[in-house]
Amino acid sequence: MAGLFLDENTKEDEEMKSVKIACIALLALVLFCASLVAARQDQERPKEFGVYAKTGSGLQRIAPNILFDQNGVLYVESNGPQRFPLGGIQYFVIYGKDDLTYLTLNPMLFFQQSPLGGSRFVLGKEIPIEVKRTGEMLYSVKPQGLFGRGYYGFWLDDLVWDFIIE
Repeated sequence: MAGLFLDENTKEDEEMKSVKIACIALLALVLFCASLVAARQDQERPKEFGVYAKTGSGLQRIAPNILFDQNGVLYVESNGPQRFPLGGIQYFVIYGKDDLTYLTLNPMLFFQQSPLGGSRFVLGKEIPIEVKRTGEMLYSVKPQGLFGRGYYGFWLDDLVWDFIIE
């Protein structure tokens, strides 16, 4: 009779071991898949060429603005630039075929009112940036040093991608 109870206990122990092994394997699979999904989100590729701000909620596209020339003074007419909270931008992503050799990040300084009442802004002193290639036609841009509240713009050729940090 004692042997009968012993056999039942070993069967239950073997079943518990197999259940524990299955649970551990399932947990390992879930952790592995979660790390793959997290790695894929870090290398998010934009759908269109342009400049994007990487925020906690993903990539936010920054609309381009045209750079005007009036008697040798280069300026931008502000037309409702994208707004971000202070500390909300992790870094910037540029997706495109442009040569980024002459890419600059500049504060935008008030210049004058346009005849139609709009505000015109000129590019201020260049802010040092670090540009890294992260993929084919994909670049990561980080400003060096502190980045505070204000009106800024990335300038490349005849376009300025302007935005406001509040």
